[in-house]
Amino acid sequence: MSLPGSLTSVCMQGIMDPEEGFGSSNIHGYSQIPTKLPLAYYYGYQSPTDNPTLYRKYVSRLALAVTSRLDEDVEGAYSFASQLSFIANISGCIIDTSGVLDQSIGSGLIRDIVAEFAVTAIVVLGHERLYNDIVRQYSGKSAVSVVKLAKSGGVVELNDTYIQHFQAYITKQYFYGEWKTILSPISSTLDFKNLKVYRLDEGSSFLWLKSNV
Repeated sequence: MSLPGSLTSVCMQGIMDPEEGFGSSNIHGYSQIPTKLPLAYYYGYQSPTDNPTLYRKYVSRLALAVTSRLDEDVEGAYSFASQLSFIANISGCIIDTSGVLDQSIGSGLIRDIVAEFAVTAIVVLGHERLYNDIVRQYSGKSAVSVVKLAKSGGVVELNDTYIQHFQAYITKQYFYGEWKTILSPISSTLDFKNLKVYRLDEGSSFLWLKSNV
């Protein structure tokens, strides 16, 4: 859908491709399966704990966009787009969170996601400590239910080396395509003295930088 390090949302309105999984965006060229039009915010760090303030800002923006889509009033509208909005409204959404399990920052990020998206059910997959921690946080809150599921047999933990190689592969595929659809991005050569490099402070965002430069 987007580059590694992005927070992305997409409306699943068709069948899933058994090879592509959730599908691909329209940047990948022609596909027999309808392409997706994701909304993506590029966070740009390896882990949410590297800059949790910025990560929370993007979570908030993404939640605002998603909840606005779900809350659209489609009564009396018969266009195709309105029908899709109605389907999204009654279907809800599935949120795949990061694998961060740090007890202090990770739990706080999960609480923020639950609050921003008004989550009603939390599924914890194969992590007893995280499950107990979340149950304690939401005990007595009938609006949120917590469910624990065991990992499927044969599931193995991915090491850092594999994840880095996979992220590099996805990044290359994003720009250059793959054997089924080869892309040819255009590159430009600039003199370094004509460039201006900015570093984002903690909690800053690209939109803020763009409006103040």
